[in-house]
Amino acid sequence: MKTFLLATASVALMAGGALAQDYSAPPTYGSVNLNAGFTPDPYTVNITSGGSIPASNVSGECRGWVANAPDYSVNYAAGSFDLTIGATSNSDTTLLVNGPNGEWYCDDDGGDGLNPLVHLNNPRSGRYDVWIGSYSQGDYAATVLSVSELGLTQGGSGAPNTNAPATFGSVNLTSGFTPDPYTVNVVSGGSRAASGLSSSCRGWIADAPDFSVNYSAGGYDTLTIGA
Repeated sequence: MKTFLLATASVALMAGGALAQDYSAPPTYGSVNLNAGFTPDPYTVNITSGGSIPASNVSGECRGWVANAPDYSVNYAAGSFDLTIGATSNSDTTLLVNGPNGEWYCDDDGGDGLNPLVHLNNPRSGRYDVWIGSYSQGDYAATVLSVSELGLTQGGSGAPNTNAPATFGSVNLTSGFTPDPYTVNVVSGGSRAASGLSSSCRGWIADAPDFSVNYSAGGYDTLTIGA
């Protein structure tokens, strides 16, 4: 894991880095306010990686090509949890994060495969500005940014955690149940590539199930589940 913390040199880097990454600029893809214990966890948002500025302008340890303005900002109220920020893409991406006190963090392949991951122990409350870079200049790729207090399972290999509690609950249904259809509201998305289960699967899913249905079969031939 190639994570680099630039805390002791933050003042000098902020002065010189203004020509590269402008953390005062409005984030291109928006921002979010997250309090410790937030749900759903992970919080995810879709972003396009890449830019025209080398992340090495911040430090020689940083990799990839990033935009001038932050891609996303996380305003975080800390509690007793660690904080993990990761990116998942089919392309080779990198991460650059500017913390509340001007600390710089960067990573290349700290997650699964070519996915970057920054793990913060005892994170401070405040704003975390995030850039998702592309390792290769000129590569702009669809990427899922994930923020978690529970840790992130990324990438396209392995299966989701079927033993984890369903994030949005469960229900017991017996054949002939009413009302039919049974409906429930959930939030889609996650940091795991569904293609890790099968090449015919598409999209990005959470590690834990979104919902569980305990079904007692009867005289019906089919059970349909849709979204």
